[in-house]
Formats: sequence, structure tokens, C-alpha cells
Amino acid sequence: MYRNDQASVSNSAKDEETPIEDFKDADPNKASVSNSAKDEETPIEDFKDADPNKEQPDEIPENIRKATEQADDLEVTFWDFAGQELYYSTHQVFFNRRAVFALVFDMSKKLEERCEVQDFSKKRQSRFHDFNGEDFIKFWLQSIYTYAAQDSADDKGYPPIFIIGTHKRDSAVEEEVVKDQLFAILEGKQYEKYVRRQFHFLENDPTKQQQPCDEEALKSMKDAVAKAAINAPHMKEQYPIKWLQFHKAVIETLGTGDNKPYITLEETRELAAECNITDESQFITMLGLYHDLGTIIWFGEDKILKNTIILDPQWLIDVFKAVITVLPNEQQASHASSHFR
Repeated sequence: MYRNDQASVSNSAKDEETPIEDFKDADPNKASVSNSAKDEETPIEDFKDADPNKEQPDEIPENIRKATEQADDLEVTFWDFAGQELYYSTHQVFFNRRAVFALVFDMSKKLEERCEVQDFSKKRQSRFHDFNGEDFIKFWLQSIYTYAAQDSADDKGYPPIFIIGTHKRDSAVEEEVVKDQLFAILEGKQYEKYVRRQFHFLENDPTKQQQPCDEEALKSMKDAVAKAAINAPHMKEQYPIKWLQFHKAVIETLGTGDNKPYITLEETRELAAECNITDESQFITMLGLYHDLGTIIWFGEDKILKNTIILDPQWLIDVFKAVITVLPNEQQASHASSHFR
């Protein structure tokens, strides 16, 4: 058996989207998005006590052996989400209940102050054009709840959400005022129990940092995030060794001559069979796990997309970038004019 000690901020997708207006002053009893029905997955625990003499790999791969020897180490995968509205529809792909979320805001601006939002064009105004800081915090908290927390059965506040303020030395108001505003945003909302009550206010400009207090604030934030990740319910889950063999096979598949970033569900099933994973419920549960960890991307709830397994999540991001691109304001005019010369 292999114990999981890896935290990953990765992915989850749902079919429906809540109207923007619901995120501003939403009634906590009404602003809930109904997720599409999930296929029943067998709990991982049902596979951890498998007969060691039956269908087990002949040997433990070296990378897995080293990981078990360093079980106290924490490995974290970071996803940094783009802030422009055009990218919002892609974010839900990387939200899931195994993640640790950091919601960052600029303290140099008042939360009630209207935010500067980049419009797509002079003809089309952004849906967020009248949003202030509070509105955006509500929007992101509701998004995390909808796509990552709503389907979690955990009662201990997982996935955890950390609210982090930057530009502390240029804060527009006193820290205590900001805290009161944040508590007011959380009060009575569905996402309240997921937000850690210790807010972290940091100075991220090295030229304005005051030692040693800013170093201590940064360390406190890092320690809090690491502790939340280590104590997550899924961190001590045990998986069959053959699941790790499958992971190794996926990496080797990416390194083949074809080097395809995706394979079909049937090809994935054949790959799993080579690792002695033949039970369908175990196969589906394993894919769901690696999807959550960000190792693969698999939209198991979609009738069409479920037939494709994306082996390289970075490839999908690159595809998004090729299709959806927001240029800086100063480049947009010259980029558009080049098409009319």
C-alpha cells in the first residue's frame, strides 16, 4: 500500500453556471448551483485492504519507493488563475475538493471601491464593470463553494480557503476595519465554514517590507497553508500499489514517440489492465482520484468528453491560451489594427 502525502490544487468541472448577479448579495439559501448528478464512485477505502497476493505488481517503482521513504515531505502543485473575465469559464476545470484555496485581494484599495475591469471592446461592457472589491470576494467564494465544496461531505471545513491581503503598507483603511468587512461578507453564507478565520495581511513589495514583522507574517501564512494541507482528510488515504504503477505508466506513455497528450478511455482501460486494474469500479475511482490530484484531466460526468483522458494538464492550459487570450490594454489597439491594414 502507498500513503498519499501530496496536496494538489487541480480540477473539477460542472455543467451549469450561476448568474453573475447571484454572487453579489446572494441569499445563502438560494444562491446554490445544483451540480449535475455524479456517477457513483466506490470509496478509496474499499480498495486499500486488497489481498496482497492477488493481482499486485511484481515490484514497487523506484520513484514510489522514494516517495514512501519521504512520507513526511509535502509536495504542492500551484495553479495561478488569470484575473480577466474571459478566463473565468476555464477556472472551474481546476477547482476540486482536494485543493487548498488562496483568495488574494489588494489592500491598497477599499473593498467598497469599484474595481477597474478590462472590457473586451468598446462595444461590449464587462458583466463585472460595476463590481467592487466586496463583490469580487463574494464571487470567488461562491465559485469555490459551487465547484469544489458543495459536493464535499466533509464537516471540518475542507477544502480550506485562505483570504490574503497584499500591499499591507499601502492599506487604504485600518486592518481591523478590513477584518470586520471580511467577517460581514462571510456571515451566514454557505461558504462561511470553509474560510479560515485567521486572515493574512502581507507586504509583497520588497522595498516596503519592514523587518522582521513582515517576514513573520509571511511565515505565518505559509505555516497555516501547510498545516491545512497536511491535516486534510484525504492526505492520509492509502492507495493500492498498482494505482501508483498506473501513474508511472501514464508518465511513460507521455514519453513515447507519439507523445500524445491525451488517450481514449478504452486505451486508458487497457493501460490500467496492464497494471492489474480490471475491476471497473476501481478503475473509475482511480481516474477520479488522479483527476482531483491534477495528474490527469477526465470529465467523467460528460457523455462525450468522458471518452478522452488528458494525460498532460499543461497541454490543456496551452490549448486554452491558444483559443482564449487577453492582451494588455496597450497592445489591443495595435493588434486589432493589424488585421485591417
